[in-house]
Amino acid sequence: MVPERVPEIEAMFALDGVVAFEIEVGSTDVSLLHPEERLRTAGMAPARLQTFVSGRLAAAAALRALGVGPGPVDVGDTRSPVWPRGVIGSIAHTDLRCVVAVAPDPGDATLGIDLERTGAVTTDVVDVVLGPDDRRHFDTLAADDAARFLAHAFGTKEALYKAQFPLTGAWLGFHDVVFEPGPAPRLHPASGCPIEHRVVFPVAVGLRDRADHVVAAVVLHHRREPVSPASR
Repeated sequence: MVPERVPEIEAMFALDGVVAFEIEVGSTDVSLLHPEERLRTAGMAPARLQTFVSGRLAAAAALRALGVGPGPVDVGDTRSPVWPRGVIGSIAHTDLRCVVAVAPDPGDATLGIDLERTGAVTTDVVDVVLGPDDRRHFDTLAADDAARFLAHAFGTKEALYKAQFPLTGAWLGFHDVVFEPGPAPRLHPASGCPIEHRVVFPVAVGLRDRADHVVAAVVLHHRREPVSPASR
């Protein structure tokens, strides 16, 4: 199980310098990890250990390709990856595959990636994932198109969450943003979105339907001077 570079995923990000690697999930060989990463594996359940090891192997390959390393990708207090100084990045996995995207830190942007197995996002999560504005579009769609819309909305909102959290520390809910499908899909803030004054909306989204997975990619640009809700 060797990480492989994925130019098609790199091209999904509206940002220069992105490097993306993916790997099959399966290895539990902690000897392949940086010593500091290895310390984090104590007591991990087998499934969690597989995704952690695979993710760190892909991250190490991506950082080497970026010209950074060797060094650990530690785990923060909220279980988010802690990237080396000067790097932004994101990790996503299913039980089958793991993908990592990194880039030089531009100083005004972060990135997020999400990976979902095709068919894994089912209609029992509709009310959790889709807010009122999403539902107005979703409810007009035929079954196949509705399933695709739901998977895309879920993946893009997950990717946005990963991109915004290092900046804002906010616990963003699915209903806080609205997914706009189409040739150039985007995310918009819903009423009361807690990060609306911290980042630039709308947020462009990269989406790719692969044979067995849906990939979502987001680049989030920060407002240089945050706008308070009262000033709008």
